[in-house]
Amino acid sequence: MVTRPEHSFLQGDPEIAAQHDAALKSALRAGGEKMLILAVLEDAVDCYKRNLFAKDRKAQRLFAETEEWLLARDDKTMFAFENLCELLGVDADYLRAGIQRWKENQLAARRASMVSTSKYQGRKLRRGSRA
Repeated sequence: MVTRPEHSFLQGDPEIAAQHDAALKSALRAGGEKMLILAVLEDAVDCYKRNLFAKDRKAQRLFAETEEWLLARDDKTMFAFENLCELLGVDADYLRAGIQRWKENQLAARRASMVSTSKYQGRKLRRGSRA
């Protein structure tokens, strides 16, 4: 489903939001095919974001396949990421870089959270062992 720019692609990135707005307006004018293409891109990015930290095998595989599709550069098939971006007037390299930046930020936040949690648990264990 095509959504509002603040809920799609990469939140907080004004360039992506502007490209999404332009793609949405273009899709609305052009009709069903472009709306479908935009929905495919949005679904792929949502799938990528939703499954980054997946625990079950199916979701992990879905993440890996989506990442492979998003990062592929030599895919000449009709539904290749770069082809869909081009049809919508979205800069595939810019979107790809934003997606990778988002992933790096999420991984860094997770690592920081794990470090602070383990430090807290370590202090708690030491206190408990003194008693």
